[in-house]
Amino acid sequence: MCIRDSFQTMLRSLPVHCQIFLDTSGPALRSALGLPLKLIKVNADEIGDVLSTAITTFEEAAQAACHVCAMGTHMVVITLGKQGAVAADATGCLLYTSYRSCEPCLTQHVHW
Repeated sequence: MCIRDSFQTMLRSLPVHCQIFLDTSGPALRSALGLPLKLIKVNADEIGDVLSTAITTFEEAAQAACHVCAMGTHMVVITLGKQGAVAADATGCLLYTSYRSCEPCLTQHVHW
């Protein structure tokens, strides 16, 4: 049994009431997509590799996050390094712009 299959088997064997929060990449991430996870946190390169697309902008990250949500994950967070992060759930996406300041992060709610 390969790592991808054993990882997916392990996730599927957890009790239904378990809330799974996942931070992974590569074959493990690929095998987890489509499972009813509570949260996936990845960076743009990790999800881009799995979805076979380059993700360099907030818009691309938001589209990828919404795509993963549509596959069954409740919430997806994609980090973009110094640029910030995108969080998506069934209601839409929040774009978080990071900058060096004592003020709170700027947020923008968008629907894709």
